[in-house]
Order: sequence, then structure tokens, then C-alpha cells
Amino acid sequence: IFPGVFSYNSTLHLIYCGWNPISQLYEGVYYMKSEDKGETWQKSDGTSLNLPVQHKSGQEEQLCLTQNTGGGEANTHDLCIMVDREGKVHVLYWYSRPYFIAFGTAAGGKEEPNVRVKHLRLDKDGWKHNHLCEELDRDVAYAVMTQDNNGRIHAAVTHKHVSDAFYDVGYLFSDDNGEYWSAIQPVTTDANKRKLSYAHPAINRSSNRNKIQFV
Repeated sequence: IFPGVFSYNSTLHLIYCGWNPISQLYEGVYYMKSEDKGETWQKSDGTSLNLPVQHKSGQEEQLCLTQNTGGGEANTHDLCIMVDREGKVHVLYWYSRPYFIAFGTAAGGKEEPNVRVKHLRLDKDGWKHNHLCEELDRDVAYAVMTQDNNGRIHAAVTHKHVSDAFYDVGYLFSDDNGEYWSAIQPVTTDANKRKLSYAHPAINRSSNRNKIQFV
């Protein structure tokens, strides 16, 4: 469900997430590509997929950990896919901490984020993972990205302090193709005052003199 697609040099790049009807949560983020307008589909390493692709058939290319695989990522949801100027695929997805397990201050420890966004980049030797925001006192939920003509990757996100209830909009960037990201710069600061969260930012991927537009 929730497919996202990016077309680059006649290749379709697709991401989507699964759904667990028992837990009623999103589960798993997956990738596939097609070089013939959708007639056939492959994994990132070129392995062919049998059509129609069946969820949990064992042939899907899973990009994230899940509670079922022993990882600390629950409710995983794909957010954005992009191919950069070098032809590398970038993916953003969110995850939350596993449910029913105390963490952070609830477990007598320091503040920890519950919702985080991971950035993935497909290099020649496979997928590289990092967090869009490394600050451990900040939840980051929705996120979208684009790249300008100078190679900078821009991202619009929703974020909040872990002790707050509502999400504001923020902006960050990377000048090294997603290896490292700037600190989040606030765009809005009134979510808690309004008692309403901002959600689902969208970004204009059409370059306009390197001005970034998002809503």
C-alpha cells in the first residue's frame, strides 16, 4: 500500500509498505524497479520478480527492520523516493519504537524519540542507512526531499520535541548526497499553541533557480 514512484532515464523506481491486519500497523518498506515501462520488475541487484508480486512471498526487497525480524522498527511507512543527479536512488521512511515496550523516560532513562525518519541511498555495494535527524530529543514524522542543480538535497519534515504533543514544519539539507544532514531549521513554531499538528508536506521537484518550494 501507499506506493511511491520516481521515473529516471526510462527506469521506474517503486517503493511501498505492507500492512499487518493482526496488529493493524504498517509493516515493512519495499523497493522494486522496472526498465521496460512496468512489463517486468526487478530488485535493486537485478534479480527478477515473479508477477504479480505477492506480499510476504519471500521475494520482495525489504528496506527496513520490523518487529517480526527482531528489529526495533514498528509501524514502518514509506514517505518519499528520489533519484539524484548521479543516478542513485534515495528513500525516506518513518518508523516508531516497538509498541508495549517502555523506553526513554518511561523506562527511567533519558529522553528518546518515538518516531524517526530513516534515509537510504542505493550505492554500488548496497543500501546505506542513516537517520534524517540524529537529535535524540526530537520526533520526526513526515518527510519529503528534492535535489537542486548544485547537488544539495533539501528536505521538508514535520518534527517536535519528544515531550510536545504537536508537530511543526522544519527544513534541513545535505551537501554530501545524504551522508550527513544539517540540523532542522524551524519553518513553523505554532503547532503547540494551535494544538494542531502539521502533516503531509509536499515539495516542488521542479528547479526554479535553486529556490525550494514546499507546502
